[in-house]
Amino acid sequence: MVQPSPNPEEVVRPDIESICLSLDRFVEFMTKEHEIDGREYKKKSLKTITLYFGFVKSYLRICCKIKISVEDIKDYVTFPTQRKNPRIPLELRQLKEIMANSTRFASQRWYFQ
Repeated sequence: MVQPSPNPEEVVRPDIESICLSLDRFVEFMTKEHEIDGREYKKKSLKTITLYFGFVKSYLRICCKIKISVEDIKDYVTFPTQRKNPRIPLELRQLKEIMANSTRFASQRWYFQ
């Protein structure tokens, strides 16, 4: 059976899904600590992961002519979320101490000079 030759006018889009899934595994790899050949690799911060991902995306676009859209990234790649420290309200005792000390300092003249 003879295979037809590819049409040079037809643009072949690479399998974006498999590329994005590979990028998702890359992001997941960077979120964990690993030991490879006796060398330890620490997990990366969210900013570092985003920066590295941008480098890989630029490489794919410039060198391999593969353009990945924002929608493709949102559909297939899961970035870690940055956890914020929850705010803890002051206790009444702490608030009273702050207020008591603030009125004492406000009454002293050197504070306003």
